[in-house]
Amino acid sequence: MFRTNLCLQIVLGWAGDQPRLNAGMIYALCMAVCGMMTAIMPLLASYTGLCIVTGGFGLSIAANYSMASIILVELITLERFTNAYGLLLLVQGLANLVGPPLAGMDMLNHIYTLKCHIYIYIYIYIYIYTHTHTHTHTHTHTVI
Repeated sequence: MFRTNLCLQIVLGWAGDQPRLNAGMIYALCMAVCGMMTAIMPLLASYTGLCIVTGGFGLSIAANYSMASIILVELITLERFTNAYGLLLLVQGLANLVGPPLAGMDMLNHIYTLKCHIYIYIYIYIYIYTHTHTHTHTHTHTVI
């Protein structure tokens, strides 16, 4: 599993540097596959199915490691990259630290349906906001 994840990280890093490919769309597709694999896991009854879904998750999560820096450089300047990457790692670390205990409390208290609906609404809002507010930068130079 480690070798295939490593190889896919290299392939996705190369694909993200290609001008004809959209790194954001590749990243979004891989994260959608991660989400689908996570959603499918509770429905599995066999060890073989769990291995296949876990493998799909491991392969698609490779985009998180190889494409994040490429997308950050596309969104911001290279001079501000170190600050942005540090903040990204901070937020991901906090989510990894706080997320599992909150998920465990939800399962114990059976209140996860309300939070699931809240998360779905937040994701829909973010999706609509990011797709309606495109950031196009046009530079016009006037020659005098």
